[in-house]
Amino acid sequence: GAALAMNLVEAARAILTEVATFEEAGVTGTPQE
Repeated sequence: GAALAMNLVEAARAILTEVATFEEAGVTGTPQE
């Protein structure tokens, strides 16, 4: 259970880090009105 939870946390952190990088670059997955 703990190992799975840590994997989920790592995956979520990686996704958030990538999203933040895209936002810094001015690139977003969806056009903002």
